[in-house]
Amino acid sequence: MKKRIVSLLLCLCLAVGLLPAGALAAPVSYVALGDSITTGYGLDEGEKAFPQLLAEANGLDLTDLAEDGLTGAELSAALQTDKELQQAVAGADIITVTIGGNDLMNALYQGLAEAYNQFASTALTPQQVQQMLATGQMTPSQMATLLTSVEWVLASQEFSAAVADMGKALAGIVGALRQLNPEGKLAVACQYNPYGHLENTLTQPMVDAFEVALMVVNAQLKEAFALLGESGYVDVYTPFAQAEEDPCNAKFNSMTDFDLDFHPNAYGHQLIAQAMAGALGLKAPGEEEEKPGFPDVPEEEWYAGAVAYVSEKGMMNGMPDGRFAPGDSLTRAEVAQTLYNLEGKPAVTGAATFTDLPDQWYQDSIAWAQETGVVDGYEGNVFRPNRDVTREEFAQMMYNYAAYKKCDLTAVGDLSQFPDGDKVGEWALPAMAWANGNGLINGHDDGTLAPGGDTTRAEAAGILMRFDQNLVQK
Repeated sequence: MKKRIVSLLLCLCLAVGLLPAGALAAPVSYVALGDSITTGYGLDEGEKAFPQLLAEANGLDLTDLAEDGLTGAELSAALQTDKELQQAVAGADIITVTIGGNDLMNALYQGLAEAYNQFASTALTPQQVQQMLATGQMTPSQMATLLTSVEWVLASQEFSAAVADMGKALAGIVGALRQLNPEGKLAVACQYNPYGHLENTLTQPMVDAFEVALMVVNAQLKEAFALLGESGYVDVYTPFAQAEEDPCNAKFNSMTDFDLDFHPNAYGHQLIAQAMAGALGLKAPGEEEEKPGFPDVPEEEWYAGAVAYVSEKGMMNGMPDGRFAPGDSLTRAEVAQTLYNLEGKPAVTGAATFTDLPDQWYQDSIAWAQETGVVDGYEGNVFRPNRDVTREEFAQMMYNYAAYKKCDLTAVGDLSQFPDGDKVGEWALPAMAWANGNGLINGHDDGTLAPGGDTTRAEAAGILMRFDQNLVQK
């Protein structure tokens, strides 16, 4: 009998040993929560919502628990009472959430109905307003009245109160998710402007009003993550705003030919999937296993390895046209973004106070840099984001970041070995000596240090790689 048992065990071990390694690994569990953005409302047959795209690209075990029309308050309440939902969340490796759009639009429909009914003989309900805007079934006169009311509604106290309520719900959702699942990867999409690509003078006031409202709404979500020390805020606003084609179903050709459906189309879902993948460290749909190099970085160049290193680790990105631009000078905004990337893009608690920051892409990084003291501004409360950074300025910024990270600052180099070592500004001497002593900044081929010369992107890549290898990983 014992021999039979031993033989059976040996057979089982042999059978298990012959299985592919992946057959023994549990699939990665992915739970998608939220509203009709997650369900894929408005997509044509055969088109896929972003959770499906993510799951297929990464082999995830998807459980889609989103519901059309769900509000932040409803999801927050469900996370407190729905046992099945709680169990699914607790067991998930990855959780994505899209929520808040219905809160905003419901408040808008309510306000538009109230504004319209002040002047119209036949009253409309918020549900009727929603249906009419989505289907285009209204008279030009009705459309004109509603369009002129949007800006007023979005600036009203009632809408502001709805935004505040939504902010509380978002904080409750993030907190509940973390309480149920402290270890899983969490990604919550911010709000995008569904009408940002409408090019019509009649709709421009509505587009502008939405921009103002979304700044407040997305700040609420950022604050919810910051208070909890989380980093799961996913920026989908920027890729939608910078999209080469319309990412949403909305259109407006005339007062009689329009559709103000706010849901993303298939291209929009691709953008959301890419943003979510970046935040979660997943492969984006359509992304190759091996990321291609940059066309302007030949393998034989001295900086090729450093560029590959910082690109792979997410410290530096390429240009919108796919180049790395190794010979371009690094700007102050790019330095802030690079160090912010190196830090892991932590949540920020507020906006930067500088008065010359018009672009969206660097807002968080400069706010973080100002808050931590890594990069300072100039007199007059300006940052000068597009100003090129000299080599001694970059050394100072890296020195500030090293101090913030509590790295070893004792090693110093002898700057007198360089023929222009005496050209280093007195304010930058400690930082430049430290950077040279740690092998971060060395001389050029002609032996000069060139402290006042611009820092190229190729040089920055090398400095960042050596900083990560020599100091951070020690």
